[in-house]
Amino acid sequence: MPDHHDKSDEECLKDKSNTHNCFFGNHTIGSTNSPVLVLIPGGTSHQPVFQDFTDNQNKTLLQLNSVSLKGGDPLPLTVTIILKSPCNPITAIITESTRIFQVENFKSLSVSNLDSTQGGLHVFIKKIDLYLP
Repeated sequence: MPDHHDKSDEECLKDKSNTHNCFFGNHTIGSTNSPVLVLIPGGTSHQPVFQDFTDNQNKTLLQLNSVSLKGGDPLPLTVTIILKSPCNPITAIITESTRIFQVENFKSLSVSNLDSTQGGLHVFIKKIDLYLP
C-alpha cells in the first residue's frame, strides 16, 4: 500500500507537538443486557452505589431503573448524582421506567429508599476517563 503524505497533516502534527500527551480509560459497570442489581434496604438514605476518588476528567453515562423484588411493584427510589464541579447535585426519582443520564466529571451516585421494604436498583455505568501525565 503506498504511503500517504499530506503537507496539511504534517502542519497539524507540528501545531499539536506542544500539547500534553493524554490517555483515555474506559470503565464499565454492568452491561446493558445485564445491569448490576443493587439492593437498597427500606429506610435507607444516601447509600453509596459508586464513588470516583480520582482527579481525572470524565464523561459518564448512567442507566438506572427500579426493579421489582418478590413480585411486587418497583419502589420509587431517589438517586443523587454528584459532579466534581461546584454544580448542584442532580436528584431524580427512579421508577420502573429506565432513566439515562450523561454527565461530565461524575463523582458519585447514591440512592435513597424511603419505603419500609427493600428495593432494587438496576445500574449500568459507562465511564470514560481522561488521564493527563
